Amino acid sequence: MDVHALEYLLLIAETGSLSEAAEKAHLSQPAMTQCLAKLEREAGWPLFNRVNRKLVPTRAGQIYLKGAREMVQIKEETYQSIEQLRRQQGQLRVTGSADICYLLEEKLLPKLYLQFPQLKVERMVTTTHTAKQYLTNGLADLSFLCAVKPSSLLEYVPLLHDTLCLAVPESMISAEIRAGGLAACGCLPFVLPDEQQFGRELVDRLFRREHLYPISLYTAAGWKDLVRLADEGYGAAILPERSAARLEHCEVLPLENAPSFDFVCAVPRYAEPSPACMALIELARKHFATHG
Repeated sequence: MDVHALEYLLLIAETGSLSEAAEKAHLSQPAMTQCLAKLEREAGWPLFNRVNRKLVPTRAGQIYLKGAREMVQIKEETYQSIEQLRRQQGQLRVTGSADICYLLEEKLLPKLYLQFPQLKVERMVTTTHTAKQYLTNGLADLSFLCAVKPSSLLEYVPLLHDTLCLAVPESMISAEIRAGGLAACGCLPFVLPDEQQFGRELVDRLFRREHLYPISLYTAAGWKDLVRLADEGYGAAILPERSAARLEHCEVLPLENAPSFDFVCAVPRYAEPSPACMALIELARKHFATHG
């Protein structure tokens, strides 16, 4: 049985509304409706009746909700026990993009080890979607990710806010591209963040919105590599404005309805972060406040 689905069911009971429950869970209403329908199929009984525009649990629903609360409680207690064991052993599991793992290795972890000399840190390169799954399933303690669709199961500490823009090498720029922007770049090669980079999901979404299918693509592990490849003329790039500021041989153009994003530290809502976890968050916050 999917514990996340049970948590959504408890939200429906709490709010008496599919739309309000979906909003709290940061899901679409159709997704919440499908979740309830699936649970009712599995139970073989309706779990809610609509009374005066409110969803009220049926007798079967009350029984199901009692079991759901017990299972969610078991999940939380299990993760808390595992977290206590991990703290005793001095371990911290962190996920993020390749850029972030490099930043951890070079800048943040040396300072963290001064505070916690016995600490063991496991670093995992993941996408934002995978990072959220790791956190909510107890497989990671802290993630650096792009909070485009926040989860109600996570707590967030903002690090920076940025907006995407279009960078075109000087050798490829034209009056047509200046006038038409991204929609006029269909014949250009592009350099993109690879699938493990937190910005790839945003870039893919932007391309789908513009119905853009570049003729050739290059990928890079991080924003610094993307800046270098674009500056060397390999292709156009979609970059955060902070990264694009380092370009020397590209023209930077604004995007229509430019996607923006918050880059954050995320921890599970159900577990109290360890002192080492909180110390790493503070080091990251200070780093991004200083260096962007």
